[in-house]
Amino acid sequence: MCAVAALRSWSMDKITDTPWLTTKEAAEYARVNPHTIYDALRAGDLEGYQINGKPTNPWRTTTEALDRWIRGEPQPLKKRTPQLTPRREFRPL
Repeated sequence: MCAVAALRSWSMDKITDTPWLTTKEAAEYARVNPHTIYDALRAGDLEGYQINGKPTNPWRTTTEALDRWIRGEPQPLKKRTPQLTPRREFRPL
């Protein structure tokens, strides 16, 4: 087995240990630049989640979502949490 094939098989074994992929693993799986994955995640073209839903946390996605994205299929709509509006202060008349 050549070195490239050994590296690919090791990478794929590592990827299949968990359904969740980091952006780097997702880029390796799709054979694209990691920035392409980030851009697709931010734009909502690729289904993914940020850990704890915070914008500064890293993204995770799945191989199923990547396969849909590669084929150009629409991603499922995310359930959005409604933004709570602050209550008006009660002022007696």
